[in-house]
Amino acid sequence: MTFVRNSKNFKELHPTIDGKESIAITFDAESKNYDGTLKGMYGLKTYYQDGDNLEHVAKAPNFKEMMSFANELYTEGLLDKEWVVNKKNQWTQKLSAGNVFSTFASYWDTDAANTALASSVGEDAKFYSYKILGNGISADETTYSGRSTLGWDAIAITKNCKNPEAAMKMINYLASEEGQYLLMWGIEGTNWNMEDGKHVPNDDLIEGFQTDFDKTKLDTGVRKWTWFVKNGNGTDGTPYDVTQYKVKETRQVAMNHFGENDRWDTAEFAGLTPAGSTPDGLKWQKIQDIYDQEYEEQEYDEGAYEEYDDEYLKIPQHLRKLFSGFTEIESLEDQIANAIIQAQSKGDDRTSRSGNILIFGAHGSGKTTLAMNLAKAIAQDKGSQTM
Repeated sequence: MTFVRNSKNFKELHPTIDGKESIAITFDAESKNYDGTLKGMYGLKTYYQDGDNLEHVAKAPNFKEMMSFANELYTEGLLDKEWVVNKKNQWTQKLSAGNVFSTFASYWDTDAANTALASSVGEDAKFYSYKILGNGISADETTYSGRSTLGWDAIAITKNCKNPEAAMKMINYLASEEGQYLLMWGIEGTNWNMEDGKHVPNDDLIEGFQTDFDKTKLDTGVRKWTWFVKNGNGTDGTPYDVTQYKVKETRQVAMNHFGENDRWDTAEFAGLTPAGSTPDGLKWQKIQDIYDQEYEEQEYDEGAYEEYDDEYLKIPQHLRKLFSGFTEIESLEDQIANAIIQAQSKGDDRTSRSGNILIFGAHGSGKTTLAMNLAKAIAQDKGSQTM
């Protein structure tokens, strides 16, 4: 892969920069914005759709390939050793230091770092967005630009509202063209002026949003509240969003590299997670906790993928008799085999930090028998007589 080769070349040519060890790739572990980039490379979405069924994204055919790629970045010494503890501010500071080659994020995530680099290194020092194809993935199969047709705000009038009629009037006003320009452009005469029948923003407003978005938002109040946001232009042909009035270079580069085929609607997957207080919600949260922890561990594990081939999800022959009958159930053998593999990878760790196994099933489905035999199989495989 060209990106990996370029990252290795960077490390070889620049082992240190200004006395600091160079970093080929770093991630923001707090925001987890790298996740969408990795999934986009391999054409993955919120869930894996197998015909009419939705399954966890980890079941997608390309998921293992994606994790193998991420694991390669770490084992090859390209990924920041501290990425898993990087808070957003730490990540931005690292990007701003001038010794980082790349990161996985949206183009706007690096705005603050680009501003800092312009001051400390020079105007040409910027992070730009480029489209990388995962192994075996074509340019029309990537899914970088997930967006929801539902928008990102949900506004409601509560039943305890003392004057719902007045609240509705406010909603109608803010959703109107005048209200949108007030929210997204600010005050006429202060932040913008009307010239020849068109909205024209002050130069300092445009420059502020392009150099320090968050500070400009707080200082001016423009875009502080993004309610009922409308895409497109107003009746005078200017965009409702003042930040789209003059597209900065980094955004234009991103627009040039990512096309319509990258866009997909996330709305169809919205609201499918079980409510947190329900039994199913608690199970789902536990699954997510395990997934999040194993996700990070698999990136660190130097032997995570090298020993597996296309037939690796098979129960070892000497353990198969314990699961007679269960292996005939569709997709169950690979789940049992995967549980045994994960148990092997824990080594001597006997804590509950990782390697937890959840078994679901109706009464009389054999889940207790399966659990007991799984414990026996793991104990036998480790040469232990205890469970």
